[in-house]
Amino acid sequence: RGIRVTNTPQPVIEPTAELAFALMHDVARRTAEFDRKLREGKAEPFGVMNNLSHSLYGKTLGIIGMGRIGQALARRAIASGMRIIYHNRKPVDDSQLGFGLWTPESIKYVSKEELLQTADFVSLNLPYTPDVKHIIDAEALRMMKPTAYLINTARGAHVDEEALVEALKQGNIAGAAMDVYEHEPQIHPELLTMDNVVLSPHTGTGTWEGRIAMCENVCDNILAWEKGDIQAMDIVV
Repeated sequence: RGIRVTNTPQPVIEPTAELAFALMHDVARRTAEFDRKLREGKAEPFGVMNNLSHSLYGKTLGIIGMGRIGQALARRAIASGMRIIYHNRKPVDDSQLGFGLWTPESIKYVSKEELLQTADFVSLNLPYTPDVKHIIDAEALRMMKPTAYLINTARGAHVDEEALVEALKQGNIAGAAMDVYEHEPQIHPELLTMDNVVLSPHTGTGTWEGRIAMCENVCDNILAWEKGDIQAMDIVV
């Protein structure tokens, strides 16, 4: 019908990567869990060997989907002393990665299987298509290390939540942190009861700065359309 559809891809990059990194940090260092238990009076006593968690420094982050958000997450992780492995439909050209942070030792393209078997943190940062529905299923979860964490700030349907709940119950992985859900807005009830799960209500782009930038991007698209400047628009189709 001649309808032009546009989107706002640029303003969502940094806020979403920021939340992915925050969730990864939170689930590893047990921040939300400790806060909740202190408020409820259920925390372990203060002690040198009590309330232990895991560091990000020196760990391997596996990114599935090395687009703009995946790269923004990688930039934060490298600055925190992490090693990056990633899986994409095809390797990203080194010249596109940039940031002045990439070295052969800090980032590596691998198969999905190697990523799942190797990474201490697996972060989903890929767009949704039917081909990648349940890219994290029972088989994928069995490949992950029992000390590994799953982070999802992409799309809920990437993860088979029934399989995830079972993997968490069996101790097949260490924990999960999620901003999106398979049957959103419903959340699997067992996820709500698990201390090693951090949940966020789909707030990846939900910052004041991000929302303002998205509104400005929409306005820029409208103005570009009015001027007939198609090249200046962020176009979906």
